[in-house]
Amino acid sequence: MGDVHPLGNPHYTLDPGMAPAVTQNILEGLARIAPQHRAAFERNRQQFLARLEEALGRWNKTLEPYKGAPVVVGHAMWVYLLTRFGLVQVGTIEERPGIPPRRTISPSSINLMKEDKVKVIVAEPWSDLKLIQRVAQDAGPRPPSSPPAWAR
Repeated sequence: MGDVHPLGNPHYTLDPGMAPAVTQNILEGLARIAPQHRAAFERNRQQFLARLEEALGRWNKTLEPYKGAPVVVGHAMWVYLLTRFGLVQVGTIEERPGIPPRRTISPSSINLMKEDKVKVIVAEPWSDLKLIQRVAQDAGPRPPSSPPAWAR
């Protein structure tokens, strides 16, 4: 079945809106092992959340024009991030989660991408970049390069 998560899907952490809950759990874990530093952990958490809130404002503004846009992903882990910004996952390069795709992608997948006018493939750093670039070339999205400045 591929990469299944019997204890729950860890990819929810890719939604930056989940950072308050995630960082609270981290804070509690750190405070259990170093209670004398709890105040510093909390201060650092609050500083991080403030910077993240500012970045979320920029990201929302930047991605607003693309709400509803179809996106293909390399691995089915991006749904939380895409949902946060109103993008729609219409397919994956992997046929089964966690199992690297074959060196070729089915023509039906390429046709689906063309029909849906997919202009973006979100690829993980560990992806077979040559395969992703070949899919992009065959289907129409611009081949991946370095992330845009707003995403760094």
